[in-house]
Parts: sequence; structure tokens; C-alpha cells
Amino acid sequence: NMGFSFIPCALITAFWAVIGIVLPIFLPKGTNRGLIQLSLILTAATAWLFWLCAYMAQMNPLIGPKLKNTTILMMANEWVSLIKHFLMDENRKLNSHILPKEAG
Repeated sequence: NMGFSFIPCALITAFWAVIGIVLPIFLPKGTNRGLIQLSLILTAATAWLFWLCAYMAQMNPLIGPKLKNTTILMMANEWVSLIKHFLMDENRKLNSHILPKEAG
């Protein structure tokens, strides 16, 4: 289930906030201090915005993968055998405790 996750957003935002807000404050005085401060602020803002766009694009993708029919058939064949292997116990009987309960 793709969607918003608080921890990665908070960590990445905090990382870029440190670079864009905290570091410019603690720069040593010098002739290029203002330029370095501006560079840090712009770098942090644009990198964070780029990350945010990439992160949000994955939350609700507009298109999915385009697969050939042979690839789809191969995947279906592999997944069915994998699911059967997972659902069967050592006596080749269906593990009923894994299956969802029927509604009703």
C-alpha cells in the first residue's frame, strides 16, 4: 500500500532544514559568508522540493509498467506455483489458518 509515511518525510525534511536553516547561521564570518549562506539555503530548498516531488509521484502513480504477454504469463505461472507452495503444508494439504475467513 503506497501512501504518505510520516517518518521518512520527517527525517528528510529535518535533514534539509538543518542544511538550509541551521548551517547558514553557524558559518564563520568571512567575505563570502552571504554567498555561502544563500547557496546552502537554495541547495536545501531545491533538493528538498525535488525529493518531495519524487516521493509524491510514487504515492499515486499515473501509469504502471507495460509488460509483454509472455512476461505476464511467466509471472502468473511463477506466482501461482509460489502461492500454492506457500499455502500447502508438508502433507500437501491446504493450510486453512493462512486463508482469510469467509464473510457471512
